Amino acid sequence: MIRRETHSVAKWLGRSIVLLGMLAPLGASAYTGGSANLCQVAYGGDQTQVFHDDLGAGNYSSSSIYLNCPVPWGTNSGSPSWSAALLQTADNSSTSPLGCWIYKTMYSGSQYWSVARYTCSTADGCPDATSSYVGNGSIRWTGSQMGGATSSGIGNWMSAGFVCLMPPGNGSYSTTSWITGYMLY
Repeated sequence: MIRRETHSVAKWLGRSIVLLGMLAPLGASAYTGGSANLCQVAYGGDQTQVFHDDLGAGNYSSSSIYLNCPVPWGTNSGSPSWSAALLQTADNSSTSPLGCWIYKTMYSGSQYWSVARYTCSTADGCPDATSSYVGNGSIRWTGSQMGGATSSGIGNWMSAGFVCLMPPGNGSYSTTSWITGYMLY
């Protein structure tokens, strides 16, 4: 039993070091992220359209949907801080684009949004829709792409996350597109 627990701790530690190693070159001093299994259909959509599994959250339905992927803040002490964002995707639709935005909502009800970014063959995504792209990748926002969706005004905001327009999967696992993970850093 001790051997199994030691192996599990070592495995977790190894994964944590890999994640931190990916962020170190970016100059990130703090980050917070979410499992894509937290994503839910946004704007009053039908929750049965979202398919959750070990990949994350995907659109298995025959129509495009919006997914809201909130960032969980947990019990961290201090104020979270971020100026960039990363979203991991698996885009399996050759006919409809997969595009996302970052949002920050203030206690006053004001909302701030980033620019839209889409999956494409370029690392870190593209500013315009590319319907024909199919593949795994990431979408990254930095600098002016963040718009007002940064941690400035931190004392007065209450939520942040990602909203993605997901192409239809048409009832097939092989054509379902996925959000697999995300973080603000």
